[in-house]
Amino acid sequence: MNFIKEDLFSCGRFKKKDLVYLTSDADEVIEDIDPDKIYVIGGIADPEIRYNQSKERAELHGIQTRKFPIIKGQVLNIDHVVQVLSTYMETQDWKKAVLIAMSNRDLRKLKRRTIKNLRNVIKQRIQKKYKYSDEDKDKENKES
Repeated sequence: MNFIKEDLFSCGRFKKKDLVYLTSDADEVIEDIDPDKIYVIGGIADPEIRYNQSKERAELHGIQTRKFPIIKGQVLNIDHVVQVLSTYMETQDWKKAVLIAMSNRDLRKLKRRTIKNLRNVIKQRIQKKYKYSDEDKDKENKES
């Protein structure tokens, strides 16, 4: 595993077809690590999470994006990503790599966020299916 601290988009040292940008916003899941590819992590250092920013930047430059298969929609810090990748290279098991890389506290946080996200998705689907809005609630209250 090598670490490069220069801007991959402007340095010209690498072919775009060889780069894979790892981001939780990617549409496709990384199935395996290809030794001929260069995996980009930690592309944007920002104190707050900005969804799709990394994905959009990679796509703007014609670079493919992938996300981890086990962690759906969760943003990991750079340390966790490096640990997951290195553990996966040893074990060839994504689930084991994630469990080893993350502490119990991090896993509990991840579980809480996943449950909260799942509740929001279900709520949105119900509202969309029944087209039930705050306006509908107001109408019901006035009619009562």
